[in-house]
Amino acid sequence: MQFELGLVFFSLVFIAAFVLGTFLVFRKSWLLIWLRANAGIGFLFFGLAGLAGLYLLTDMTSITGETRLGTVEVRPLGMNTRFAQLNLTSHGERDIELTYDQWRLRAMHIHWSGVLSLFGIDDGMMIYDLQESNGNGVVRHSVIEHEAVTKVWQLGHQYLNWLPGVEFTYITTEWQPSHEDGAYDLSVTNAGLRLKNRHQKARPNTAQILFENTNENNDNTASASQSDVPSQQAEIIDEELHAQSKKTSAESSDARLMPESDTTESPALSDQE
Repeated sequence: MQFELGLVFFSLVFIAAFVLGTFLVFRKSWLLIWLRANAGIGFLFFGLAGLAGLYLLTDMTSITGETRLGTVEVRPLGMNTRFAQLNLTSHGERDIELTYDQWRLRAMHIHWSGVLSLFGIDDGMMIYDLQESNGNGVVRHSVIEHEAVTKVWQLGHQYLNWLPGVEFTYITTEWQPSHEDGAYDLSVTNAGLRLKNRHQKARPNTAQILFENTNENNDNTASASQSDVPSQQAEIIDEELHAQSKKTSAESSDARLMPESDTTESPALSDQE
């Protein structure tokens, strides 16, 4: 459900205050005329200011599922300087110099709670600033949004968090290193702001590890094939020796048979003679 429905609900409260103020100011009575006049004028201004503030809050982005907000790119600027280039759907392009170790984005957030949460009304948000840190806390912030909606939200954050059904809070992204280049998609969900790196880099030395593993596998395969060569050669030699032994035994047996044939034929020849 649209974020603006929550604003409409609270606008009804301010309209009621305005109507009550009008009634008290213009109702002629003999009792406490001055008090009613002052109270009526107070309610009039309260109602008008509330309606104007709620109208300004309509510029906030309604959080419906995962809502894309734009892109962020971190690039070098000169030799020793880097900057973050923001291209947001609601603010256009903005370049911010990065001078510390880490950075993150922060947004103003309105969360509907209590009875309003039962109707499924969407929360609202708007990018507020870019914060930087040196590791010991936030040391610098660059405001992105300077419009009147920021003043209205800050007023609610300071003085109106006691109201039932609404919470004025900050939501932030995770800290990102300033010394690394990156291109990020910025989006928001009910869980908060999210930065997704569009060009995820491989871990250091990953290619070297894969290369070493490949070489190791190749070496193992080569050593295994080399270890198989002697065994294959030994089998071939055994087969040749076995064949040679068979041939030798056959020749020896033929040699033994030849003299016996000569001795058997000699008596026949002698008789004929």
